[in-house]
Amino acid sequence: MKRLIFLFFLAFSSTLFSQQRIGVEIGTRFENLNFTVHYQKVFKEKFIWSAGIFGGSYGSTYVEYDTSILYAGNRVDSPYYNVDKDFQDTSGNYHLITYDNTGRSIGVQLGLGYYHEFSVVHGIRFNLNAKIGLTSVETSAWYHSITNYGNVRMLRYNTHLTSCVSPELYHTIRIGGRSTFYYGIRLPYYFSLDIDNFDPQVDKDLFYGLEPELAVGVTWQIGKCD
Repeated sequence: MKRLIFLFFLAFSSTLFSQQRIGVEIGTRFENLNFTVHYQKVFKEKFIWSAGIFGGSYGSTYVEYDTSILYAGNRVDSPYYNVDKDFQDTSGNYHLITYDNTGRSIGVQLGLGYYHEFSVVHGIRFNLNAKIGLTSVETSAWYHSITNYGNVRMLRYNTHLTSCVSPELYHTIRIGGRSTFYYGIRLPYYFSLDIDNFDPQVDKDLFYGLEPELAVGVTWQIGKCD
């Protein structure tokens, strides 16, 4: 029993004093800007787990179809029911033909990672993060009437859950005793866990499929310093 207690406290103390970092990160697709604040902890030599929160703009997408689709008796479907819905006014019946989605999101992420240092200054870090967030989307939708050949633009708004798995690779550069700068690429692959509110139809849809981002950030070591 004493041996088990000793081993328990040995493992606990090893975890307690393992390297810990907090970081701030900026991501972009050159038309958006989002931020992540995260905590990292080494749980085994060169392996880390992390948790964080993110928020900001995640870009836009433009999906355009030819009116011949409507004249052939087919429909255009967006990820959102209230955007797909036809409407009628005194000039005729209107059907969705083109839409542009712009999205913002806030959420949480959990991940595992691995790092390797080539020297005192340079290294690489690989992360695999799972993310889920609450997303707000503004849709600028164009509707076409096959009776009078006219077009009408409408704004629609939706909220839904967004989820993705994001492999990430960074070059790390130590800039001080406790601080490290890094830059690299994220490769988030989005999928829907909220089909009732978000049912993407094509690869161009925002928050669906692979949507690469560039990212830069800084981490600071807290607690015991190597």
